[in-house]
Amino acid sequence: MPKKPYKMSIKARILGILIMMLLLSLAGHLGIFYYSTSNVKSINQQAINEIFNFENKANQELKDSVMNKFVIMNIRTYTEYIDRKVRQSRPGGIDLAGPAGKGTGVTEDAEKAISRVIDLQHVLEVEKFRPGYMFIIDGGGRIIATEGSPEGSIYNRYFSHGMRLPGSRDRNIAAAVQSILDAHHEFGVARTTVDGNVYFLPFSRIESINCTLVEILPEKYMNSQVTVISDKIGRYTATIRNNFISLYNRINFITLAVFFTIIVIAYWIGLSLSKTFTTPLLKLKEATRHIGRGNLVEKISLKTGDEIEELADRFNMMTDDLQAYIQRLSESIAREKTIEEEIKLAAHIQTSSLPDSTPSFGPGAAVALSAFIKPTKIVSGDFYDYFFTDESRLFFAIGDVSGKSISAALFMMTTKILMKRYALMNLSPDEVLKNVNDTLALDNPTCMYSTVFCGLLDTETGEITYCNGGHTSPLVYDGTSFRYLEIDENMLVGLTPKAEFRSETITLKRKDMLFLYSDGVTESKNAAGELYSEQRLLDILNRCGKDDACAAIGAIKEDVLAFSKDAEQYDDITMLCLKSGDS
Repeated sequence: MPKKPYKMSIKARILGILIMMLLLSLAGHLGIFYYSTSNVKSINQQAINEIFNFENKANQELKDSVMNKFVIMNIRTYTEYIDRKVRQSRPGGIDLAGPAGKGTGVTEDAEKAISRVIDLQHVLEVEKFRPGYMFIIDGGGRIIATEGSPEGSIYNRYFSHGMRLPGSRDRNIAAAVQSILDAHHEFGVARTTVDGNVYFLPFSRIESINCTLVEILPEKYMNSQVTVISDKIGRYTATIRNNFISLYNRINFITLAVFFTIIVIAYWIGLSLSKTFTTPLLKLKEATRHIGRGNLVEKISLKTGDEIEELADRFNMMTDDLQAYIQRLSESIAREKTIEEEIKLAAHIQTSSLPDSTPSFGPGAAVALSAFIKPTKIVSGDFYDYFFTDESRLFFAIGDVSGKSISAALFMMTTKILMKRYALMNLSPDEVLKNVNDTLALDNPTCMYSTVFCGLLDTETGEITYCNGGHTSPLVYDGTSFRYLEIDENMLVGLTPKAEFRSETITLKRKDMLFLYSDGVTESKNAAGELYSEQRLLDILNRCGKDDACAAIGAIKEDVLAFSKDAEQYDDITMLCLKSGDS
């Protein structure tokens, strides 16, 4: 906003007052006496203190206002989404809520209908992005849908499907949910304390199913959302405070110089000067109180023609900037929610494409198999796969794609699909890797690649024909102990066209095992930055993994997670173990 040209500055006004004081020198003694004995000075100081006591008096009110706005915005967005999905699935307007006004909540048929339309696990779950937790309750307070609960969390202990929350063993939770049911409001925010921690329970009614969507958020999370706005207001206030204090000091200095140099002030001049400054300051005080309560549309209108009017204009600029910032933040939150849902859906599709981690091949089967995968992000660049190419031959593979996140997941899915395609053409493992490599290398501008170990097990003879494309060396158990298998690494898959690959063979005797893994296992780090190491992997397998494939996978999984529990996971962890059967 450009600076307005003022008709008369404060300095010009003081000069006019000086001339008038010279003419009224006889009345000056009375003016000084009145100024020093009256409350004019205290009124000015009080007005200044009221303006710049913003942090102490209004900060909590501002936090409450902004917090409620964001909380309600978030819960209403989810409510509208669920309501739209339900109405789309019931265009005929079927009442899912049962008898109106009974307060009994949804019927069993309605609950089944909701589960068919709404997959809360993927609509509401935002594990990596939001610390809160959502669930839907009917009119009787029974949970009919949840987004899943991590083990050991407050949500796992107090919020589960089918539970009736007003009857919860935690009286604070019961009271909070009962207040939501008794309020009969379209939306709002409740508050409770669980295990000594404060939680907010924003809720919003889903009209189409006569239910309520409730979210539970920690107080610490809500405080962090208003920190940015509070800091911004603090910076504005500090700037304006410094400017006003400088202005006030100049005014005070000039006024005192005039008082003690000329020693004259007329009574009516002192009173007029007091009103000139006090009235605008009191208006500033009142407007600041409204702004501190979250009313960002409040405007300060002062036409004093001096620096006080400029100060009011800066307050108005501050509220405009805050409104614009809140609008941009709201739009950013909406975009992030959309991206989160897309990533969750991609992770679900990717996980569904992997075969069962503990398949059952039936009693007396010639082979047993177990697998495990733990992505470092929501989606994974690692993969494993296995399938029979005929009645007696089992094809298996494990891989690790370069890079992270969505790009690695897409490359992983392409590699996995191509491997299955060529393996089902009854090609040998080296021919499978050669064809996959040549196909990927044809159009790979980003130079992504994958390390792959694949093999073909003849379940009748125990012979494994395998080929390694730059992957980590597997371990084999020969009835006495585990040892690393000496293999040819060959080229990385997908990086160089027309690369050559060579197969090798090994025979598994009865109860022998082959253990495959990605480098996310041996390169896991603890809080001190130490690697898990290949030697530790070998030692744990020899100590705990000799019984069966599941035991081997379980022993390594528990040991790796215990080793790196205080450190961030940097790479995907994938394992696959084959054991020759007893028959």
